[in-house]
Amino acid sequence: MKLLALLAVSVSLASTVQAVPERDCEPLDPSLVHCPTPEAPRVTGLAEGSVLIRLTVQPDGSVSGATVLSSSGHAAWKEAALEVVRRWRYKATDESSTRDAPFKFSLGGELPPN
Repeated sequence: MKLLALLAVSVSLASTVQAVPERDCEPLDPSLVHCPTPEAPRVTGLAEGSVLIRLTVQPDGSVSGATVLSSSGHAAWKEAALEVVRRWRYKATDESSTRDAPFKFSLGGELPPN
């Protein structure tokens, strides 16, 4: 049985890239226990964007696969989102699952969650 969960992640970025502190993952998904946030790519021409990623989560809670289903804006957002979701961890379960993780990125202001 596959479980499909929808996560909404909004990232507010300043003019400089800074490490984002660990945050509470439960509002995104109750089974998500470690969810670092993507950092802004260091590229020129970076604007708002969105990325939808399908995750394959193993029974131990690790993410074993991440596929971009759609993206808009600069291609660097796609790479930033893919890099970070591979480090996400979920609560252990009895079987693998599939989850969708949408990201919305903005510069200089936070977008409201879906």
